Amino acid sequence: MKPFYLLIICCAFFFLIGCVEETIATDKPTHSNPKENQLLEPPRLSIDIGNESISPIQGTYSWEYDNNDGTMTNTTVDKDGPPRLAKQFHSPNVTTNSEVTLNFDLEPNDYDVRIWKDDKVVSSSDSIDLTNKGEIIYEIIGYWDQGEASYVFSLLIE
Repeated sequence: MKPFYLLIICCAFFFLIGCVEETIATDKPTHSNPKENQLLEPPRLSIDIGNESISPIQGTYSWEYDNNDGTMTNTTVDKDGPPRLAKQFHSPNVTTNSEVTLNFDLEPNDYDVRIWKDDKVVSSSDSIDLTNKGEIIYEIIGYWDQGEASYVFSLLIE
């Protein structure tokens, strides 16, 4: 009779351990659960200038997302600097009083606007400055919870 009670106690013990393990598995930390608005790559950016819309060149970025299995994927892409990337871009003609609007697929927490000249940053602000004339190279760097990304374009300001 003792082996029968021992068997019942062992079964009850394993059943309770199984329930505890299930509870632990369902109470994972929040960083392991899928996040709302989680993207697999940085959001796209389009820029409205007057009646025209342009798509800048995607620059360097670092991005991460939750695989929903307790692991994360982290991607870092390094590209040429903005002056070299801007050579691939057709610079639209604008005037110093043109209205410029940034349209991100997902609005960043913050962003910086940099102006480049001769492989150096000559200005950094939170808006697009159209006061200088000539071909101006801009870099927009957006910051999200999932990472950061840069976008490059140039404008021919008259």
